[in-house]
Amino acid sequence: PIPAVRLSTGDDGCIAAARIVLGCLGGAPQVLRGVDGILAGHALGEVDRLADAVATAVAGEAETVTDPHGPEDYKRHMAGVLAVRALRDAAATLTAGTTAS
Repeated sequence: PIPAVRLSTGDDGCIAAARIVLGCLGGAPQVLRGVDGILAGHALGEVDRLADAVATAVAGEAETVTDPHGPEDYKRHMAGVLAVRALRDAAATLTAGTTAS
């Protein structure tokens, strides 16, 4: 799985919206809806504290199939792990004052 993360912040510096899209899991990229509710309203510095909840949401929402590249449960787990890494990178980029996507 290849995740893409886009975060936007409000005037207060808190996360206003979060979007995670997963690629390389099937025929088309998957837009995950569950993470926005976990992250919205939290400060960028809270991303590490929320990482487990985000990984669980991503793994639960990712649609995978078993194929020669691996079983479904492995792909769901890795989708969560890689999405959290991308989320941390996006939060760090925003904290540094540049645009993250």
